[in-house]
Amino acid sequence: MSFCKELCRSAKAFIILRGLRCVLCGFVSLFSGGPIAAEAAVSVVSPNALRDFSGVLPSSPPWEEDTAGPFCGIYAACAALRASGIAADPEDFIATKYVGACGGSTPAELSQLLADAGCDSTAIARLSSFDLWLVGQPLLAFVRRDSASTRFNHWVLVVPESNGVMTVYDGPDEAYELTTAEFLGIWSGLGLYICDGSINPLAIIWSGRISLLFGATCLVLLLITVFRRYLSRVFTTNTRIVSGLLAASTILCVSGNTVFGDLSNHSRGVRVASGPFHKAIRKTGTLYDAERASKSSSMLLVDARRARDFRLGSIAGSVNIPVSASTWAIAEYVQKLDRNTPIVVFCQSAYCPYDDEIGAKLESLGFTNVTVCNEGWLEYNTTWSSRNEN
Repeated sequence: MSFCKELCRSAKAFIILRGLRCVLCGFVSLFSGGPIAAEAAVSVVSPNALRDFSGVLPSSPPWEEDTAGPFCGIYAACAALRASGIAADPEDFIATKYVGACGGSTPAELSQLLADAGCDSTAIARLSSFDLWLVGQPLLAFVRRDSASTRFNHWVLVVPESNGVMTVYDGPDEAYELTTAEFLGIWSGLGLYICDGSINPLAIIWSGRISLLFGATCLVLLLITVFRRYLSRVFTTNTRIVSGLLAASTILCVSGNTVFGDLSNHSRGVRVASGPFHKAIRKTGTLYDAERASKSSSMLLVDARRARDFRLGSIAGSVNIPVSASTWAIAEYVQKLDRNTPIVVFCQSAYCPYDDEIGAKLESLGFTNVTVCNEGWLEYNTTWSSRNEN
């Protein structure tokens, strides 16, 4: 009940603020001689950016919906149900029974959702990529939404594919692919499997782990037996023991990393996992930098506000990468963009943190020349638009 009351209070506050905004806009229109004169000096659509980066940036971004927020678990659970052949609409499950807090759903709440939809489920922690391949079924995975954050705060549906990649379904947006190493870099190891009558994920996982351990042990014993005579001729007893332990450790280490990890993409996985701890190299700028980027054909100006705010007006020449976009959606959007491209990011005002968040995401993707404005759209409207008119 307290959660519902909070939602109601938030809705009332939003309505009141929108009403005040309309009144203020009316006064501005009255004294400026037209509807929001500042917006006349900017373009909502960015023709300059599309011209300068045509063929590099897609004309339509990969984010149509805001997948951040408390309902990510419901989206992921409904995607899992549909993958199991059960029709499920997320809107039918938006209730405090399945989302008990503003931070999102717990594993128990998602298990209850799946049970009410007619499916049994099992929540398992400390899973590995080896376990995912063993079971071979879609998993509701608890991940870090952004590689630049240390918080695990998001649910997605992940499907291991036969070509060694993970297909990730994140809310209503289109699915994207990650290498196994990249997925391990954002995954907490916690997940929920839907159980049907023929599949018991826990039994499959433990039988696979025991078989792997047994196989590795047999391999070590076989090698010791084969090389015992050779080692006895060359080394003393103590040296043989140490050599045997080193050989066994090496075999277990290599086989473990091969089976449980992704050696071919190891460096990419490490970069993703260590993203929150990279030293920030982005610079702090002003609206002078934004103005310069808006007129430059070699610089990219990024508006970090949400898509609906961007559509109402933005600085000419800017493109929209909303704060709600995940790191992986941004990676798809800028995949052809040179990592040395000068990028200037701004948001709503000097007190808005969105530009810094987008700057961190861009840096985590390898961009080396990112500038974050300490002013935003509000300051541009109140100061720069009148300056440009004069």
